[in-house]
Amino acid sequence: MNIKIKSVAIIMDGNRRWAVENGMSKIEGHKYGAEKISEVIDWVLEEDIKNIVLYAFSTENWNRSKIEIDAIMFLFEDFIKNKLNKIIEKKVSIKFIGKLDMFSKKLQILMSEVEEKSKGFETVLFMAMSYGGRVEIIEGIKRLSQEKTKEDIESLTEGEFERYLWTSELDDPEIIIRTGGDRRLSNFLLWKSSYSELIFTDTKWPAFSEREFKKILKDYQKVKINKGK
Repeated sequence: MNIKIKSVAIIMDGNRRWAVENGMSKIEGHKYGAEKISEVIDWVLEEDIKNIVLYAFSTENWNRSKIEIDAIMFLFEDFIKNKLNKIIEKKVSIKFIGKLDMFSKKLQILMSEVEEKSKGFETVLFMAMSYGGRVEIIEGIKRLSQEKTKEDIESLTEGEFERYLWTSELDDPEIIIRTGGDRRLSNFLLWKSSYSELIFTDTKWPAFSEREFKKILKDYQKVKINKGK
């Protein structure tokens, strides 16, 4: 017996600390972290996981220094232009979720073009960019209040409300992995994480390996199988 895992989320933490430990600049850490994403997609496809959501940039990250943000935006642009095409070639759809209007118009256009180009594949990579779980819920409430009457809202169900969230098309993750050593969600998937298994590893994101990823999946499956006995 094997437990099918449909959805996995990852908080990709530890890029800057990994870089410093390895004698590199913090920006180089972000670069290596971005390159890790292509590897992870291969692991996801091999395991036949249909949804993978990666926490790439939070709403709080906008508070970092202008120099660092400018460098990250340059990396985002390079990643979208030069790395995502290879992921799409593997028959993976790309969806960006978050407060995307905080990005430059140029980046917004690039994200829209990638989403359109990659439509229709069964496996979906959700990139959480300028994302915050609290903001997602607030934005959902705003959208809902524009379309629903007071009477509609009084009888609102969880399923109906969920349709107004950025993550409405995302299957609830069975597993949320956080690399880098911290033991918290940091405002990630507050609605969708209600019943997720939370896995925290001290491994920093650029050093996260296929072996560790697959061990996490197998350990989760073993626990579920044993609970079902």
